[in-house]
Order: sequence, then C-alpha cells, then structure tokens
Amino acid sequence: MCCTIVPVDRSVKSANIGAPFPSASLHILSQDSNYTLPRLGCGELCIGGPQIAREYHNNPQLTQAKFIMVGSERLYRTGDNARMLANGTFEFIGRLDDQVKVRGLRVELDEINHVIKNSHEEIKETATIVLRHSVDTKEQLVSFLALGGRENQGAVPVVIEDLQLKAKLLSTARSAAEQALPMYMIPGVMLVVDHIPLSAAGKVDKKALKCLFSQQDIESLSESNTLDHTGEWTKEELEARDIISEISQLPMDRISKTSTIYQIGLDSISAAQVAMELRKRGFMITVIDILEVLP
Repeated sequence: MCCTIVPVDRSVKSANIGAPFPSASLHILSQDSNYTLPRLGCGELCIGGPQIAREYHNNPQLTQAKFIMVGSERLYRTGDNARMLANGTFEFIGRLDDQVKVRGLRVELDEINHVIKNSHEEIKETATIVLRHSVDTKEQLVSFLALGGRENQGAVPVVIEDLQLKAKLLSTARSAAEQALPMYMIPGVMLVVDHIPLSAAGKVDKKALKCLFSQQDIESLSESNTLDHTGEWTKEELEARDIISEISQLPMDRISKTSTIYQIGLDSISAAQVAMELRKRGFMITVIDILEVLP
C-alpha cells in the first residue's frame, strides 16, 4: 500500500519515506498505543485513511492486534519504528520486531546481522532470532549464516555439512562479532545454512528457522560455539561450575573456562543466586564479581 511520497534527491536520506498523501494519515504512537508522540519522538508508525484494509482474512486475533481505534479514527499498526521530522516528513528507523530483549538487555538484531554478514564474502545473508532449543533451555541469540540469498516460501533451509567451510566462516564471524559488538549481543549459536527462507509475505520465515534449529543435536551446537574445555579444572572451579550449571540449567559439559554470563544464560537475578550459593560454600564473592568474571 503506497501512502507517502518524497522527492528523490541526494540531500534526502534513503530512510525518509516522505509525507502522507492527502487521503492518508500517519501517526507515531507510543508502545502501548495510548497516545501520539510529538515530532522527533520514536514510536510505532500507524496508518489511517479509507484505503486501509478491513481485516486479515480468517485471522481475528491478528486483526484485533493490528487494526485499532484511536479516538474516532481507525488505524493500522505497521510494526515499523519511525519518527516525524521537523519538516513534517517521516523517517523509517527499523522494524519493532528486530528490537528484542534478552535477559533484560535490549538487543538490535539488525546490528548483529550487519556485522556477521560483512565478516566474510561467502556469507550472503544473515538472520538472527531469539530461540530456545527445547522447553528445558533458556532463550539465546541464534544466527543463521547463509551461503546463498533468500528464497521464497517452500524452500526448506539445509545446514551445511562441510566441516572445513563451517569452521572458517564461524571463526571469522565470531571474531568479527567479538570485536564489534558488546558481549550480550554475541550470538550463543551460529549455524551455516544454504539460504534464508522467506514466508508468503516475503519476510524471513522464522518458523522454518526455528524448526531447523530444534532439529540440531545439542552437542553439535556446543561444538559450533568452539567452547574451550582444555586445561585442568581445580577443585574450586569444579565446585563453582556445578553451582552455575544447577542454577542456569545448562549441562556442565557446555560450560567452559571461557564461557560468558550471556552464553551460560545468567541474568542479574540468577547471578545473585550463584553468588549466594558460592558464599554458602565458603567463597568470598559478590554479584559484581560474577558479572566481571563472566563479562
């Protein structure tokens, strides 16, 4: 649906989607959709006017979520993050579903994708999603590194089995992520696939990627993370690992000396629980110590 226009000019940013047609209205609403934000305020872009659809076909739940009444006007929630500029035009910032929270920390999925995609010329596309491998595991960032482009609905993605190629791409991508991203934004798992699947709407098919991830053996995922299990563990280290494993619900063999708090799946609350259990066993340690030791 086309409802804005902007002149093409070198001085106009590509993210500027222009001003609405006379028959349309654009609104920047707060996260709860209760009020309209002032100019330069970032919020969800909503469209009003006679051209918007009546509903999603045979999907009353999505219709109720996306089509809302604000005052006397019926609006469609686009799911886009945008803002109105001082001159009355609108600037697209990104998709709201690309801004997620993992253990209380805001994560920009597009930023992760950008860093990983540009880490190696053989990586053509990247998609990062917050997933859990099973009901017993915690959510984590999972990045899919595609050797090909994006393919339409029905094309099932396949994990690349070439061990040498996988090792090269994963090492390069992880190194780039560690250099450019904060620790909490580094994906816990990276999978090399042949392509990124698309849904019927032309968006990344998250269901297909989630299904592919759940089918992978948990041990192979551990290997893809290149966890370092070398070196002897002291009695104190083994005791600490046992406590961390119990509280994080992560198997002990997946916790290495180089594991970070985000790879393990600890947040500030569970870190406090770890500190308390360690103090019970005679360790002189605080929550701050854990957050610093496992950055």
